[in-house]
Amino acid sequence: MKRIALILLAAIVISCKAYTVTPQSLKEQFEKTALSPDNAFHAKQIQEISAFENDKRVAIKNSPSVEMWLTDLNGTRHYFYFNSLQLRNNMLIGDEIGFWRTKVRKITIDSIQVATIKNGRKIQ
Repeated sequence: MKRIALILLAAIVISCKAYTVTPQSLKEQFEKTALSPDNAFHAKQIQEISAFENDKRVAIKNSPSVEMWLTDLNGTRHYFYFNSLQLRNNMLIGDEIGFWRTKVRKITIDSIQVATIKNGRKIQ
C-alpha cells in the first residue's frame, strides 16, 4: 500500500509543470491591466500569464488554481495564490499560502529574485 501511495505522489509532483517569470515581466504584465479604483493593478484582470518553460515562451491561462512562488534576494520562498495578487506602488500584495491558514504578505518587486508559476491542479 505504501508503494502505491508513493507512486501516486511522485506522479502528482512530476505532472505539475513550473514556469518562470522575471520580476520585470511580472510588473509589466500587471501594469497592462486597468488601474482599479483602489489604485492597484489586480492579477484577476490578467487573462494569460506570459512565462518561460526552459527558454521557450508559454502562455498560462489564469485561473483560481494558479500558484506563484516568489523567491526573494535572501533565497526565501513565498507562496501565493496568483489571483490574490495586486501590484500597488511597486509592492506585490497577496494571500500567501500557509500550512494552516492564509495570510496577507507584501513583497517589493525589487526584492524578487525569481518568480515561479504553476497550475495547482494536480491533473491537467
